[in-house]
Amino acid sequence: MDNREGPKGMKRYFVRKVIAGGLAALLLFGSAVFNLQSQAPALFAALRDLPSDGALQAPELIDTTISEGLAFREYATDLYGFAAHEMRKSELSDFALVVDEQGFLHHLDLSVHPIDTDGFAMQTAGMADRLAVQQIPLSFIITPDRYLRDFTELPEGIFEPRANQTADDLLAGLAEYDVSSIDLRPLLTAEESEAPALEEVFYHSDESWTNEAAFWAYTLIAEDLSHNPRSNLSATDLRQTGFDAFEQQLHEGSFAGNFTQTAGRNYVPLEDYTWLYPATSAQLSYTVTDGIAEARASGSFTEVLMPAGALSTPANARLAAGDVGYLPGNEPVKYIVNDTRATGPRVLIIGDAANEPLVAYLSTVCQFVMLIDPAAYEGDIMRIATELDFDQVYISLAPTSIDEAHFPWLRSVRVG
Repeated sequence: MDNREGPKGMKRYFVRKVIAGGLAALLLFGSAVFNLQSQAPALFAALRDLPSDGALQAPELIDTTISEGLAFREYATDLYGFAAHEMRKSELSDFALVVDEQGFLHHLDLSVHPIDTDGFAMQTAGMADRLAVQQIPLSFIITPDRYLRDFTELPEGIFEPRANQTADDLLAGLAEYDVSSIDLRPLLTAEESEAPALEEVFYHSDESWTNEAAFWAYTLIAEDLSHNPRSNLSATDLRQTGFDAFEQQLHEGSFAGNFTQTAGRNYVPLEDYTWLYPATSAQLSYTVTDGIAEARASGSFTEVLMPAGALSTPANARLAAGDVGYLPGNEPVKYIVNDTRATGPRVLIIGDAANEPLVAYLSTVCQFVMLIDPAAYEGDIMRIATELDFDQVYISLAPTSIDEAHFPWLRSVRVG
């Protein structure tokens, strides 16, 4: 129950805010004095080494020296988050982040109108036409947006992000060109849906969807693949690689996502993180490449598609965003070969990083599955799509990724 009703409750509320603000100011001032004293020798030494004509470099040098040697950096961020939480602030870092009524952090979207998607739809249709010549089906997947309609409640005065409307417009355009699509957003609440509860689709402190939500999406995509005559994927195959065939390892109350770099670890509570991996895994070959150099590893699902030592980490150990996730490596092209499924489908997914857990799970039913990040890969994606004998091609993007950065490779594609 909120204690702020009535004069006494309001007084307590403001007293709490004054105490929290004063404590934060006091500790930040102390940290500043300590840093000034500890960094002074290194700063003066760096300034002495400046050449006589290097006066213009001094401001940058001062900033770099102080930033690199800043003491209590992590604690200062945590303190900021604690103060913001106690002061019940719904925005952080000049509105870089906002927190909704359910406690989920969001990047603030200041766009007034949805993005024009007419060109994206036309170019995607052109790609579908080119693939159809080789009898390779193309489908466009829309993954859930962090702003979940009929669930997310943003603070008063913060408007609904335009990303969902952008996705709606794109799907309408694709339908006009008869391009197949799978919109996961309404399926989250569809009747008899096996999707996780809406409060379990995303992490509070990280922009990623949860592994459980990605696994649910994997089951839908695998089902879609089973209807593709080229895939050789049977109902038996789906049962053998369904949820019952996967193990879980829960890290309860231990995960701090990437938003905590701005908000600190005290603004939102640590949350659960669950690894999902096949109970019995085939030998896989996992390759990452930027189109020039590549790195390859062979082993089981847990050995090559998860961070080293992921399952040996104590259940109560604190996990950061860099400690979790599937498909290690930052290269824009990642692919997995599962030779034990020699007759399984060959699938290409063109999409953002949200697809990494989805691709990892698909490796259990596919003979070959590749993920290409269109915003980072500078090679010819159309050539890859048409020359590697794929059975299915998906373009899979979150609504916030429907922008120019994720469609440059389609600019030369035209319908007809």
